[in-house]
Amino acid sequence: MEMTFWDKVVAAFQYNNVIWHNVFLTIVYIIIGIAVAVFVSACIGQIRNRKFTAERGGKSSKGFLTGFLIGLVILIFPIGLFLTLSIALGSAGSVDVSAQSVFYTHEGKSTMMTLTSEFQANSVENGITSGSSKVYAVAIQPETGKRIWKTKLLKGPSPGKKIIGVANEKAWIFDGKNLQVINKQDGKIIADEEKLAEISPTLKNQFPTNTAWYVFKDKHVLFKGLDGQVYEIDADSMKGNIKEGVNASNIFESDDLNNIQSAQGQIVASGKSDGKYFVMIGAEDVQAIQRGSELPATSSERKYVYTTSLIDKGTSTIADQTKVVDQVFLNGAFLLTPANSNDKYTYKPIESIAAPPKMPSYSDYSDTQAYLDALEAYQKALSSYQDNDSTYSNLIGRLNAWKMSTPVHIGNNATFIVEHNETTESASNILLSAVDTDKKKVLWTINTKAPSIHFTHQDSGNLVVSTSGNSEAKNILNVSLETGKTTGYNFQYNRTFSIEPN
Repeated sequence: MEMTFWDKVVAAFQYNNVIWHNVFLTIVYIIIGIAVAVFVSACIGQIRNRKFTAERGGKSSKGFLTGFLIGLVILIFPIGLFLTLSIALGSAGSVDVSAQSVFYTHEGKSTMMTLTSEFQANSVENGITSGSSKVYAVAIQPETGKRIWKTKLLKGPSPGKKIIGVANEKAWIFDGKNLQVINKQDGKIIADEEKLAEISPTLKNQFPTNTAWYVFKDKHVLFKGLDGQVYEIDADSMKGNIKEGVNASNIFESDDLNNIQSAQGQIVASGKSDGKYFVMIGAEDVQAIQRGSELPATSSERKYVYTTSLIDKGTSTIADQTKVVDQVFLNGAFLLTPANSNDKYTYKPIESIAAPPKMPSYSDYSDTQAYLDALEAYQKALSSYQDNDSTYSNLIGRLNAWKMSTPVHIGNNATFIVEHNETTESASNILLSAVDTDKKKVLWTINTKAPSIHFTHQDSGNLVVSTSGNSEAKNILNVSLETGKTTGYNFQYNRTFSIEPN
């Protein structure tokens, strides 16, 4: 969400993680306190002076007004300097929010924990910004847009930070250099590598600094020690030992961060067992399929929601297509949630649209001419089959429909969330719209004010969205699926805001 100048002024008068800012802010508050005290004292003195002067019939002194103006000028200078530095250096800082998140319940509300790398600017000279970087674990309540806690894990940049796993109240985190355990309810650090080595001496001096060498399996943290052996720590008791009889290369062959990623698709099932689907596709593609010609080399940016069967009597088709709504969705796609085969709106790939024609055998025919006629007919059928299969494969490729996918939908209704762009520019803001395919209308649309989405998470009747872009676009949004009303939290300014749907 774009910050106004007033928003930045309000943020400047809040304590944060920058030492110089907090010291300067404390001095400013002291100066303001002194100024207020002096002003109140002067007011009392002026009242007494007026009363005394009135009794003696003299003129009122102008010393109060002069003193007030001088004090105001003295007060304006430090506050002006403070605001200038805070706004300028605050805008020069940056926050990198991890694509990983863990969702859990805190005091009865859904809470999200993630990691951030924050660069805090101290000076800008000749276009060069200098400052310091720190890694934090942060817990946010998306519903309220409030930060629950924030814990500093590491001083310095950390490209390899990740949440390894969670067991009960313990969150295991690798901050890029060290393994740490924190309480996910209050953010307090429970244990570090030194503490873990005290509990289990065999772990001493074995913790690696390679993020790929930490994995979480069956409520155990596994890592490849510096001696090449595999070590195992019970994620709840925090007791560890050497894991015998395993090959490190089999366990750590890939780095799976278990990220919750944003996924989009162009096809979902109708949910009515009628063999039909809802597809997000351009009008040019529809026309090409109807004509039986090849699809354009690139997909149209202007997409519509159609309902169609895709296949009619073994032939690839969108001939029975019906446009659900007239609204165009630029680069539109259905927002997906983790695949669920039991969800009636889940699209399940069709391996083949029809069986290929069977090649005739000479032994089945009484004369050569009959066989040649059958062979010619087979070749025509095979050519038609191959063309149709190619068209279907291209269509499935255009719809990104090679694997099972489940859409985000509202309740048990055929109302889907569509992700699309505000304009065709590369850095265009992403919009989210709720499309009711039964009522054939768009229920609401929100502008995320961000050019990309890190991940989405459907939480009951809400959709949690992590957006990315510039510092003002690195937000957590909590979108009501029913109304579209959105509460957001900005990591850069520790600010709560709201977005009203259209």
